[in-house]
Amino acid sequence: RQFAASHIDTQKSTFIRWVNVQLSNSPNYTPMTSIERDLRDGKRLVALLETVSKEPLKPERGNMRIHQMANVAKVLSFLEKRTDEALTSIGNEDIVDGN
Repeated sequence: RQFAASHIDTQKSTFIRWVNVQLSNSPNYTPMTSIERDLRDGKRLVALLETVSKEPLKPERGNMRIHQMANVAKVLSFLEKRTDEALTSIGNEDIVDGN
């Protein structure tokens, strides 16, 4: 169990570093430190997809739950269209709630 937890922590820190490198040139970017906390509003996810895909995906301006849900829904919809795969095991509520 300890090995599995250590492996997950390594994967998380590697992903966080990758995201920070990808978004380092974005305006007003604050480095990410926690996957569960920093991706919840969907703004970093939108910025990451804009950077990686080179396509504009404007995030919602507000920071209320409805705006967070809309941002994450936009990201998940983009990924479903790009991969031709339905993301059945995850929804925008899961990400906004930090699950």
